[in-house]
Amino acid sequence: MGNGGTRRVGEPTASGSLNQFGALFEIYLDAVNGGSAGRRDLTESVVSELRDRGVSKVLDCAAGTGFPSLDLARTRGGLRDVRVCDGSAVMIRELARQAQRRGMVISELRPDGVDGLVVNWADLGTVTTRYDCVLCRGNALAYADTWTGRTSVAPKARVTGYVARMADRVRPGGYLYLDAPRTLDPVDASHPLPIDGKRIRERVVRDRGRRHWTVDFERLGGPPIRFERYSSLLTIDRVAIILDELGFEETSPFRLPAERAGFGTIIARKPG
Repeated sequence: MGNGGTRRVGEPTASGSLNQFGALFEIYLDAVNGGSAGRRDLTESVVSELRDRGVSKVLDCAAGTGFPSLDLARTRGGLRDVRVCDGSAVMIRELARQAQRRGMVISELRPDGVDGLVVNWADLGTVTTRYDCVLCRGNALAYADTWTGRTSVAPKARVTGYVARMADRVRPGGYLYLDAPRTLDPVDASHPLPIDGKRIRERVVRDRGRRHWTVDFERLGGPPIRFERYSSLLTIDRVAIILDELGFEETSPFRLPAERAGFGTIIARKPG
């Protein structure tokens, strides 16, 4: 692969750290969402879906570096109150940088009842407020327990427990927003991502009951950095079953406008 410079034959690919990936994550998000225009379109479609359901107070419990939460809070016609948390301190540090660039005060984004923004799903009970909607998108649920480098994926029972803890933060009559791949097959084969075909390459394959995801960032003046993780073979239909078991309504998957191809979305309603 080229990168505008040259890569010597046989030059090794460096194994990237989570700190490195956090710093590069915004570039990756631009790639998978079709650049700034694609991110804007996706944000507007999420806002539209939530506003149609009367949602104004949101907790994003897989906030990453802030997409789409920062956009939801600042898009014209956006949501009134968006709070964030994530299990990765690396991602939260990058989210704080992104917020600062936009002139946002990080304390405005803190979930009520929590001193910090780093909250694992198992500890969502420390968040005392209930929200109109709890958001967990970006295929985050499939990576339960693996984001810090574990190669064994979370069993179904543990994933169900995480969804139940998210559900506890939803007010009666509110919504839980989740997404996941539509099929067990890899969402993507090996291909260059659209931000720059010479800069980032993503590959997803099935590997002994898991998905194995690798993304290569090419760098000028150095070898590519490879970041890799495993995820469960969770599908959106399995997510629908979990939500049915938890007593949620409106659990049918659908394709959200501007969402990445191959993924399904559910915005399920909690009875109340």
